[in-house]
Formats: sequence, structure tokens, C-alpha cells
Amino acid sequence: MFQNCKNLEIIPDISKWNTNNIEDIRFLFDGCENLKSLHDLSKWNTNNLNNIYNLFKNCKKVGSIPDISNWNLEKVTSIESLFEGCESIKSLPNISLWNIKNIKSMKNIFKNCKKLEELPNISNWYTLKDNDIQGMLDGCNNLKKTNNQVKIG
Repeated sequence: MFQNCKNLEIIPDISKWNTNNIEDIRFLFDGCENLKSLHDLSKWNTNNLNNIYNLFKNCKKVGSIPDISNWNLEKVTSIESLFEGCESIKSLPNISLWNIKNIKSMKNIFKNCKKLEELPNISNWYTLKDNDIQGMLDGCNNLKKTNNQVKIG
């Protein structure tokens, strides 16, 4: 919807959208390089979501992500590149609360989050294959605290 709106700085308040039947929100903000902030997307009903990968990819100027920790990801199979290229984000909401039991790919999820200083405690996340987390933290040069790991089994 807003994909590759490179000069877009502000989006309308879409936090009140009726998302009850939406299954796919991948690429929604991908490439919005100048977008500075996002509204509270935590109110969205995500029970039917299947795809959310590349959602915030390359939102270079967004300084913080709304608290989306309450999103239901039970049907989601990929969160690949979700925050990739979000260069200005210093911290993330507590996404460790997500149920990711059906997610098969978390590749590049935090890749090139250059200012990210700390990750939420994602130690309870579980993946099924080793390659699911390929490139997960590549380019996160400012991470100061990574005392948690993803279980691989």
C-alpha cells in the first residue's frame, strides 16, 4: 500500500482500521525511507494474518516501532526482513511475547538495524531449522546486549 513511498514522511492514522479479515500485510511500509513515525498499530486484529514479512523494511528514519507485541502471529509463517534496514531504531517493543511456533523464516529480521542497542528477550523463540535465522543480526553494529538466544531444534 505505501511500498516505496520514499518521500512520504507522515501517514494517516491507520490504527483504527478494521483488520479482522486481513491475511496479508507484507511490504506495507517497505521502502518508506523518510517515514519518521508510525501510529499505534497494536490495536489491529491480527488473528487471520498469514504474511507480515518486509513490513517495516527500509524505513530508515523511523525512530521507534509501535508496541506490536500483542499481535497474534499464530498463522504467520515468515517474519523475514521485518525490521531490516530500520537504521534509526534504538530499541524494539517486547516482541518476545509473539507466538512464533509456525514461523519458518526469520532471515534478516533485524539486518542493518545500525542503531539498535538492545533486543527484547527472544530466548523463548523456537525455530525448526538452522537456516531460519540466517543473517538475523547482520549489520547491527551498536548492539550492546545480546544475552539471549533463539532456540534451535
